[in-house]
Amino acid sequence: MIAPPEWSIMRFARLLVAVVCASAAVVQTALVSASASAESAAEESNAPVATHQALLDRYCVACHNERMADRGTVPFAFDGLDLADVGAGAETWEKVVRKLRLGMMPPAGRPQPERSAHDGFVAWLETELDRAASAEPYPGRPAVRRMTSAEYVNAVRSLIDLDVDESWLLFPADDVDQQGFDTNSEVLSVTPELFERYLAAANRVSRLAVGDPTIGPGYVAATYSTPRLQYQDDRASDELPFGSRGGMAIHHYFPLDGDYELRIRLRRMIYDYIVGMGRPHTIEVRLDGALVGSFTVGDADQYGYPSAYSFFGTIRGDPAWEEYVSNEADANLV
Repeated sequence: MIAPPEWSIMRFARLLVAVVCASAAVVQTALVSASASAESAAEESNAPVATHQALLDRYCVACHNERMADRGTVPFAFDGLDLADVGAGAETWEKVVRKLRLGMMPPAGRPQPERSAHDGFVAWLETELDRAASAEPYPGRPAVRRMTSAEYVNAVRSLIDLDVDESWLLFPADDVDQQGFDTNSEVLSVTPELFERYLAAANRVSRLAVGDPTIGPGYVAATYSTPRLQYQDDRASDELPFGSRGGMAIHHYFPLDGDYELRIRLRRMIYDYIVGMGRPHTIEVRLDGALVGSFTVGDADQYGYPSAYSFFGTIRGDPAWEEYVSNEADANLV
């Protein structure tokens, strides 16, 4: 191994020392620059605080001080508020912003600041309030609330695919807040009486969902009828097919799987007769939108005879009326 010349080692050492010194100088310069930047930023942030504090001292503190606040002359004092920490007194500063925005402070007859100084202080104060709120957001106290009646019905539908009528749940009307919303947790409390109603509703919903296997054949479920004065010459419900005339839409609960008999009885007039039998009409029976039965009623050759609009008896009316009547046209609608 050949040893390097002595001058080469000395030169390398001098270069190494120079590099180390240069690096130290760069680091020192960077530290000094960072320190100067921090001091400059601190001075810039303190500058508006001092300016706005001087504005408060000149136009506001003469009235809004602890002595006047203790006497009840003013609602608050600026003595305990720090402009350098707006978030600590955010509730009071919000009131200050509202008063300044409305031009209520300083009051009329008192010395007023320059408009530019006034607007600049308000804008700065709003910015500081927003910054403090975003740094420590407070969504409010979480409250445990009950479901509204509509939410309960929707939850039952989502869980067990059962449509229940809100009216027979016997829940009281949901209270609404000042804005008209019924989902505000502050008004959706649970009282002992309401808790009992929820238990009763859950018991009834569970019976409807499971069914009653003790129900035997021949059980009469319900009878539905249309109002006597309801017109039957147009679509009677938004739940009926487009183009339909008359009829009715029924929400019925079938307690068990099985064969059910549906008997249709056409509406009678005052003397128990059916009008409109001079031409055929189609009656459709649908279950969940699916067609399960179709009947045709009305035939001039089969049912009744022509009669006047307001007359029914043993005397035939004028055939020009073209209104046929019958009292047995729905005998086979089963």
